[in-house]
Amino acid sequence: MIFTSDVYEKETFTGRIEIINPVIDPKTHTLEVKALVRNPGFRLRPGMFIRANITSGEAREMILIPTAAIVPGEGEAASVFVIRQNVCYKQAVRLGRQLDNVVEIKEGLNPGDMVAADNVSQLREGLKVRELKEEEEKKAE
Repeated sequence: MIFTSDVYEKETFTGRIEIINPVIDPKTHTLEVKALVRNPGFRLRPGMFIRANITSGEAREMILIPTAAIVPGEGEAASVFVIRQNVCYKQAVRLGRQLDNVVEIKEGLNPGDMVAADNVSQLREGLKVRELKEEEEKKAE
Protein backbone atom coordinates (compact mmCIF):
# COMPACT_ATOMS: atom_id res chain seq x y z
CA MET A 1 0.00 0.00 0.00
CA ILE A 2 1.04 3.58 -0.59
CA PHE A 3 -0.27 6.20 1.82
CA THR A 4 -0.03 9.77 3.01
CA SER A 5 -0.76 11.36 6.35
CA ASP A 6 -2.31 14.80 6.87
CA VAL A 7 0.63 15.59 9.15
CA TYR A 8 3.16 14.97 6.33
CA GLU A 9 1.12 16.13 3.31
CA LYS A 10 3.89 16.10 0.73
CA GLU A 11 5.45 12.79 1.76
CA THR A 12 4.34 9.29 0.77
CA PHE A 13 4.93 6.11 2.74
CA THR A 14 4.70 2.46 1.75
CA GLY A 15 3.75 -0.65 3.61
CA ARG A 16 2.73 -4.26 3.13
CA ILE A 17 -0.67 -5.41 4.38
CA GLU A 18 -0.37 -8.32 6.77
CA ILE A 19 -3.83 -8.66 8.33
CA ILE A 20 -7.33 -7.76 7.10
CA ASN A 21 -10.07 -8.03 9.69
CA PRO A 22 -13.06 -9.57 7.85
CA VAL A 23 -15.61 -7.85 10.12
CA ILE A 24 -17.03 -4.58 8.75
CA ASP A 25 -18.21 -2.03 11.29
CA PRO A 26 -21.93 -1.53 10.53
CA LYS A 27 -21.92 2.09 11.76
CA THR A 28 -18.86 3.40 9.92
CA HIS A 29 -18.69 0.84 7.09
CA THR A 30 -14.97 0.46 7.72
CA LEU A 31 -12.72 -2.45 8.45
CA GLU A 32 -9.40 -2.77 10.20
CA VAL A 33 -6.25 -3.41 8.18
CA LYS A 34 -2.81 -3.93 9.70
CA ALA A 35 0.31 -3.30 7.67
CA LEU A 36 4.06 -3.43 8.20
CA VAL A 37 5.55 0.01 7.58
CA ARG A 38 9.11 1.28 7.93
CA ASN A 39 9.01 4.17 10.38
CA PRO A 40 12.47 5.72 10.70
CA GLY A 41 12.56 8.37 13.41
CA PHE A 42 9.16 7.16 14.70
CA ARG A 43 7.41 9.98 12.82
CA LEU A 44 4.25 7.93 12.26
CA ARG A 45 2.28 7.62 15.50
CA PRO A 46 -0.66 5.47 16.62
CA GLY A 47 -4.00 7.15 15.95
CA MET A 48 -2.82 9.18 12.92
CA PHE A 49 -5.27 9.23 10.04
CA ILE A 50 -3.95 8.20 6.64
CA ARG A 51 -5.18 8.10 3.07
CA ALA A 52 -4.11 4.87 1.40
CA ASN A 53 -4.09 3.34 -2.05
CA ILE A 54 -4.10 -0.41 -1.77
CA THR A 55 -2.98 -2.47 -4.72
CA SER A 56 -4.17 -6.03 -4.88
CA GLY A 57 -2.94 -8.35 -7.58
CA GLU A 58 -0.77 -7.49 -10.53
CA ALA A 59 -1.31 -4.37 -12.59
CA ARG A 60 -2.57 -5.12 -16.08
CA GLU A 61 -3.54 -3.11 -19.08
CA MET A 62 -7.22 -2.93 -19.93
CA ILE A 63 -9.52 -0.99 -22.20
CA LEU A 64 -11.89 1.29 -20.28
CA ILE A 65 -14.67 3.30 -21.92
CA PRO A 66 -17.42 5.53 -20.49
CA THR A 67 -20.57 3.64 -19.47
CA ALA A 68 -22.53 6.12 -21.61
CA ALA A 69 -20.92 4.54 -24.70
CA ILE A 70 -22.46 1.11 -24.03
CA VAL A 71 -25.50 -0.17 -25.93
CA PRO A 72 -26.85 -2.76 -23.45
CA GLY A 73 -27.24 -6.42 -24.32
CA GLU A 74 -27.67 -9.60 -22.29
CA GLY A 75 -25.24 -10.24 -19.40
CA GLU A 76 -21.67 -9.47 -20.47
CA ALA A 77 -22.75 -9.01 -24.11
CA ALA A 78 -23.23 -5.45 -25.33
CA SER A 79 -22.17 -3.26 -28.23
CA VAL A 80 -20.59 0.11 -28.91
CA PHE A 81 -20.30 2.36 -31.93
CA VAL A 82 -16.75 2.48 -33.24
CA ILE A 83 -15.92 5.41 -35.50
CA ARG A 84 -13.64 4.84 -38.48
CA GLN A 85 -13.09 7.58 -41.06
CA ASN A 86 -16.09 9.53 -39.66
CA VAL A 87 -18.51 6.59 -40.07
CA CYS A 88 -20.21 4.66 -37.22
CA TYR A 89 -19.93 0.87 -37.08
CA LYS A 90 -21.71 -1.18 -34.44
CA GLN A 91 -19.24 -3.46 -32.66
CA ALA A 92 -20.11 -6.33 -30.31
CA VAL A 93 -18.14 -6.26 -27.07
CA ARG A 94 -17.88 -8.34 -23.92
CA LEU A 95 -18.04 -6.30 -20.72
CA GLY A 96 -15.92 -6.70 -17.64
CA ARG A 97 -16.03 -4.82 -14.35
CA GLN A 98 -17.64 -1.42 -13.96
CA LEU A 99 -15.55 1.14 -12.09
CA ASP A 100 -17.35 4.41 -11.30
CA ASN A 101 -18.41 5.83 -14.69
CA VAL A 102 -16.25 3.55 -16.88
CA VAL A 103 -16.51 -0.10 -17.84
CA GLU A 104 -13.83 -2.61 -18.79
CA ILE A 105 -14.01 -4.12 -22.28
CA LYS A 106 -12.79 -7.72 -22.26
CA GLU A 107 -13.28 -8.41 -25.98
CA GLY A 108 -14.29 -6.56 -29.12
CA LEU A 109 -12.12 -3.42 -29.04
CA ASN A 110 -8.47 -2.70 -29.68
CA PRO A 111 -6.37 -0.01 -28.00
CA GLY A 112 -6.80 3.22 -29.93
CA ASP A 113 -10.28 2.46 -31.30
CA MET A 114 -12.43 5.60 -31.30
CA VAL A 115 -15.77 4.98 -29.59
CA ALA A 116 -18.85 7.22 -29.67
CA ALA A 117 -19.65 8.22 -26.11
CA ASP A 118 -22.49 10.69 -26.63
CA ASN A 119 -26.01 10.31 -28.03
CA VAL A 120 -25.48 6.60 -28.74
CA SER A 121 -29.25 6.01 -28.84
CA GLN A 122 -29.37 8.21 -31.96
CA LEU A 123 -26.58 6.39 -33.81
CA ARG A 124 -26.91 3.61 -36.37
CA GLU A 125 -24.60 1.54 -38.56
CA GLY A 126 -23.13 3.57 -41.45
CA LEU A 127 -24.09 6.99 -40.07
CA LYS A 128 -21.57 9.74 -40.87
CA VAL A 129 -20.38 11.71 -37.82
CA ARG A 130 -17.80 14.34 -37.03
CA GLU A 131 -15.61 14.82 -33.99
CA LEU A 132 -16.53 17.70 -31.69
CA LYS A 133 -13.77 20.22 -31.12
CA GLU A 134 -13.08 21.46 -27.57
CA GLU A 135 -14.86 24.77 -28.17
CA GLU A 136 -18.00 22.96 -29.37
CA GLU A 137 -17.92 20.60 -26.38
CA LYS A 138 -17.80 23.55 -23.96
CA LYS A 139 -20.78 25.22 -25.71
CA ALA A 140 -22.76 21.95 -25.58
CA GLU A 141 -22.34 21.80 -21.78
